[in-house]
Amino acid sequence: MSSMHSKRIDKIDSFKDVVRVIGRGATLGRSLTLPEAEQAAQWLLFDQVDDVQLGAFLMMLRLRGETPEEAAGLAQGLRLGMRVPDDLSVDIDWPVYAGKRRQLPWFLLVSLSLAKQGKRVLMHGAVGGDADRLYLEPVIRAMGLPIAKNWQEAKAALDQHNWAYIPMEVFFPKLVGWLNLKQTLGLRSVMHTVARLLNPAQAPLSVRGVFHQEYVELHAQVALLQQTEKVIIIRGDGGEAEVNADKRIPIVRIIGGKIARAISNDEVVDRPIAEDLSVISVAQRLSVASDLSEPYGMATCRQTLAEIEM
Repeated sequence: MSSMHSKRIDKIDSFKDVVRVIGRGATLGRSLTLPEAEQAAQWLLFDQVDDVQLGAFLMMLRLRGETPEEAAGLAQGLRLGMRVPDDLSVDIDWPVYAGKRRQLPWFLLVSLSLAKQGKRVLMHGAVGGDADRLYLEPVIRAMGLPIAKNWQEAKAALDQHNWAYIPMEVFFPKLVGWLNLKQTLGLRSVMHTVARLLNPAQAPLSVRGVFHQEYVELHAQVALLQQTEKVIIIRGDGGEAEVNADKRIPIVRIIGGKIARAISNDEVVDRPIAEDLSVISVAQRLSVASDLSEPYGMATCRQTLAEIEM
């Protein structure tokens, strides 16, 4: 058969072409190039995609798995939607989107420790729809830490405290809507990867947490394409960037365009089996944590901090 429907699509002129390219099977289908993924992101951003096309796109990529070029291209194209001030100076980008299921978010204390050392740390995240996960934003609010309502407030917090948290709902509500499609479609999508790749202020160091090993490798390859000065990828507890104190876990660093793989050290410390993850309890414990009261948590903080400072 010689019709146009039996030919491989080489040029993409619309989002319909995007769906056809990635959905046509092993023979005629193919992955998107980085520029094609960037163009697809811009069509999404400027409402040139209907809901059916979006759902098909997200689930086909979910089934096949996004390539580094697709993830990097989507992140690059969606950056236009953030409207970040040019004078926002950040040393460490720290996306926090996964949430915790078993342990407290000890990595929050690590970020505050880095801020006390003079590093300007920007955390950004969203409250997902999984009822069995503890997301960071309510904990930050309960601890009385600042939550920026716009980029100007984020800059002011960084200037005053070297630390800021800004919700994605503030700087990219459209992407929050795409993340929340997980509740409709039943599965995570490439947008959950993209959220971690945005690095809104283009900080020279980005600390990224993942849960599954395949995403460690994906993020490593994306980091090479993004040409960020330094990226640390931690396969951490719950998918956040946190080193389990009692386990040896893979750590990947991308520095100057080169990938270095390592395994974290572990400490002889008992991990609590079941934790009270109610927001108030977590906020209170984090506020007064010490080596005596929280041996596992403090060991986790030490290990995580050591990996970031290395």
